Amino acid sequence: MSPPTTYAGQDTWLWRWGPDKYKNKFSAKRIWELIRQPSPRLIWFPYQVLRYAFIAWLSIQDRLSIGARTRGWGDIQRCILCGEPNDTRDHLFFACPYSFSVWTSLCGSLIGRTITPN
Repeated sequence: MSPPTTYAGQDTWLWRWGPDKYKNKFSAKRIWELIRQPSPRLIWFPYQVLRYAFIAWLSIQDRLSIGARTRGWGDIQRCILCGEPNDTRDHLFFACPYSFSVWTSLCGSLIGRTITPN
């Protein structure tokens, strides 16, 4: 490759749009797609376990049949992990001392030591 000369013309800015594709137009979306590392989908993907996907969907919608919902039906349910009488989705997944210790042991190194059950 020869060194640049003034006879070759002016320099121009080019933005990368693919492995060997460059354009003079900027697109934040294209840059993001090129630099991000795609992560696997853990719940919803083509070969999902339908039972787990359905339970995750119910949890996100706050429709699990746990204490807060069954209390309206006349059934009082306690947290099966710690015995807390006011069982809710947030308590079950985050505020319960037992589930909090499980989350801390699994993800504590990723999140850091500043996590709280709240």
